[in-house]
Amino acid sequence: MDYLRFALLSLILLYFFFPQSLYVKLRTRKYPLVKGKKVPNGKEYRAAVQEGTAKYPNDIFRLDTSNYETIVLPRKYVQELKSIPEEKLSSVMDLYERVLGKYTLIGTDARAHGFVNSIRTDLNKHLVHTLDPLASEARYAIEGCIGKSEEWTPIHVYAQALRMVSLLSGRIFVGKPLSRNEEWISASIQSTVDTFTGASILWRVHWLLRPIIAFFLPQIQNIHRQNKQVAKMLEPLIKERLSQMDDPSFKRPVDMLQYFLENLPKKDAQYQARLHTAINVAGIHTTSMLLTHVLYDLAAYPHHIQPLREEVREALQSSGGIIDKNFMSKLKKLDSFMRESQRFNPALVVSLTRKVIQDTRLSDGIILPKGSFIACDSWTATRDAELWEDPERFDGFRFEKLRMVPGNETKHQFVTTSPENLVKFVYDKGDAFKKATRAIQSPFLNKAAFKILDFLPTILPRSKSPDFHRAIFVSRKMLSRSETPVFVTSTTLWSHVEKIAAIALELAELGYPVTFISGRIFEKHVTQLHPNITFEPMIGLDDQLTKEERAHYLSLPTPEEQEFYLFNKVFVDSIPYQFQTYQSLFKAFQEKYGDGKPLINFHDITTTGHHVVPLGGPGISPFANVGLNIHPLTLDSDDTFPFRTFQSVGRKPHTGPDAKAIHRKAYEDVKNEPMTKALNDHWQAKLKEMGVVRKQYPDICHAFNAIPDYLLSLGVPGFEFPRSDLRPNVRYFGAFKKVGNQGHENKPHLPSWWDEVAQAKKDGKKIVAVSQGTVEINLDDLLLPTLEALQDREDILVVATSVVKEPEEVEGLVTPSNARVAKFIPYDLLLPMVDVLVSNGGYGAVQHALRIGVPMVVAGSGQDKAITNTLVEWTGAGINLESRKPGVQNIRNAVAAVLDNDGIKQKVSALSEEYGNYDLSKVLDQSVQDIVRDWEAKKRR
Repeated sequence: MDYLRFALLSLILLYFFFPQSLYVKLRTRKYPLVKGKKVPNGKEYRAAVQEGTAKYPNDIFRLDTSNYETIVLPRKYVQELKSIPEEKLSSVMDLYERVLGKYTLIGTDARAHGFVNSIRTDLNKHLVHTLDPLASEARYAIEGCIGKSEEWTPIHVYAQALRMVSLLSGRIFVGKPLSRNEEWISASIQSTVDTFTGASILWRVHWLLRPIIAFFLPQIQNIHRQNKQVAKMLEPLIKERLSQMDDPSFKRPVDMLQYFLENLPKKDAQYQARLHTAINVAGIHTTSMLLTHVLYDLAAYPHHIQPLREEVREALQSSGGIIDKNFMSKLKKLDSFMRESQRFNPALVVSLTRKVIQDTRLSDGIILPKGSFIACDSWTATRDAELWEDPERFDGFRFEKLRMVPGNETKHQFVTTSPENLVKFVYDKGDAFKKATRAIQSPFLNKAAFKILDFLPTILPRSKSPDFHRAIFVSRKMLSRSETPVFVTSTTLWSHVEKIAAIALELAELGYPVTFISGRIFEKHVTQLHPNITFEPMIGLDDQLTKEERAHYLSLPTPEEQEFYLFNKVFVDSIPYQFQTYQSLFKAFQEKYGDGKPLINFHDITTTGHHVVPLGGPGISPFANVGLNIHPLTLDSDDTFPFRTFQSVGRKPHTGPDAKAIHRKAYEDVKNEPMTKALNDHWQAKLKEMGVVRKQYPDICHAFNAIPDYLLSLGVPGFEFPRSDLRPNVRYFGAFKKVGNQGHENKPHLPSWWDEVAQAKKDGKKIVAVSQGTVEINLDDLLLPTLEALQDREDILVVATSVVKEPEEVEGLVTPSNARVAKFIPYDLLLPMVDVLVSNGGYGAVQHALRIGVPMVVAGSGQDKAITNTLVEWTGAGINLESRKPGVQNIRNAVAAVLDNDGIKQKVSALSEEYGNYDLSKVLDQSVQDIVRDWEAKKRR
């Protein structure tokens, strides 16, 4: 009998004291265990999760955490887990258990489905009515937390983010005036801090001792006191609401308190206080962290600020200043930036966290045992190269670009959770409690973020784990453009000057004082562009090529030899003259301004006099060298063949599995090509003459793009070979909108037959334009053969521009009846009427055609034309005839093929749309503002 009593007592004790976690461990021990690394306040799990996913990418493993051992499932289970109901896999119970809700009170009442449903249904339906109050509250919160100072003011971001989010949350939870009550704000913030701190302390205490320790723990005492305090503040408001709800004329407030009173069974203040505390804990900390990261990322990557400002300004203009759902939907860049900030800084290393309420069998037979805790690895997914292009690079507009892909227009949004989204930023679709909280918090963050754009965060070095104790500086002071002088430099070739002058004109029109440096022959043209532009000539440098030098250039038998001569004569021999000019002007700038202004130098990338100081030579270095690239990129890349080879320019990238190895081999081979080696030797010799001493030199073509601090490049990413290793300082600016009549009359004299072109277009004829360009000027190459090739096409009107000669001066020119010839017609006027452009592939002309949406037939091989024409073929924008002299029949066939090919037209149309997303003026303005912010930040350090 004593034996039976002892056995019964043992079973009772076992039932009450046997840790359920031990039972679960017995059922899950077949899965490998990965342990977190011990750190002073617990364990670090990021590395452990990465280790587990790397070892078991498609299998289950266990993660040893500081609270519950967690079963980590691979990504393949995500969709299935999200479809399993809360009754089986509970996110609410997971939160309750992990923050020790029995002591912290979190989740004690929030587990009721009515609580979640009131948010899911009523609040979500009425969110649109909260936008205007939130905008007002965001303004109040930011002005109170950050201030209105136009001077640079330090703020401690996380502390102020907590207060801002608390104000915004309170506005929608209980409304004014209670939301602005300091006691309410303090309780909202402190309950969040005390909950996580208290739970962390209790998890380090043996479970048998927790009730005793919790009773005396200051944080737990604070939580209970704060709940009573919140209940006391809510009680009169609840009584007032309940008394008014029976009145038919009662105007229903749009806040959480009203929804809870209408949808949940209990109306007492203590119950409502616990619900509001639960929402605060679940939302305020995570949202404050998100806002903190967004601000740090704005400070660290300030080139995003100006485009974001422009987007908000344009959205406000289009909405008539009304902040509503449509206004919010227009903030695609802001939405993308916040989403990328979350991708880079996920709040949790795992997502889909659940407690298993009952044994759950998955589709492949795996059983998740009752009482276990599960999750999916989300951290590794944020850095997965299979999901993201260049995942370690912060691209604030990454998700905007993804949404531009047809079919993705409503995906990749910060405020929505799509089934296709494998990476869960803080919350996930199946997490009922957290999703409900996110429905409230996301608009808050969006509101706060776009209001914060009134300020200018200074640049800070950005690490993956920013120091939240460090202040950032903000200011409302806008850059004074008229007090920010800049230099703009161009090589002394007309084909370069006309484009660099267009950039100078944009800067001048923005209000920046511009000093333009180039050959004296261009002074009149440049200075008449704008009063803000002054001209400084190159010292002792011949202007352009002499007649003898040009004759020698044209006499060379191959394009490669011509290119080699041009590189040496124009780009290398000019180094001493350019360097002397720059140093003289930079010295005068320093004498005038001292350290009171940043020295900003925009330069044509082929002005190699700028190579001396960055490569180690003596001299004054600008604070920022901004390279202006008006050609295809010349950067070395594992993803492309070399730009610099004279023998095989224009090769399309290899696309096989061994592509990188093949490209690297090509870079090694090209070093020994005679022309390439001779050019680099000549360039290095000139640099040594200027005092440069170094063991290794880059290739000159790579140096063109690699040396500048910033690189602004003509074109768009869609018209370039893909480069996974492209540096983040490269910014595209689309195509020129004001170039084409530079060097000609400001109001060009149009030919007498110009109206016939518009009439032909109206009559349904196809317009084909052909131009020989300004460098390869032999009209027998392309212009004359095109006139001959199309002379029998009555359905076509050919418009030809001879450029370097008047038509009557062109030897052998016979103008067919369906053709019109002029020396020059601005592309701005001509191309909008053109159906096909026949060109030798000048980069500027091709860019202009793509901006307007004109398909092309290209044929050329000199300078960068081989690469440009390969890009036309690569992107499907036209037909590449791969020859400087393609012949009459090839031109005839190619024009006919382009006119009949809808696929080419569609691809050109898509590229034209991409060009429409870029604006040179905005890119220039943004770049100068970024540089000035960086300069001011470094002055303060």
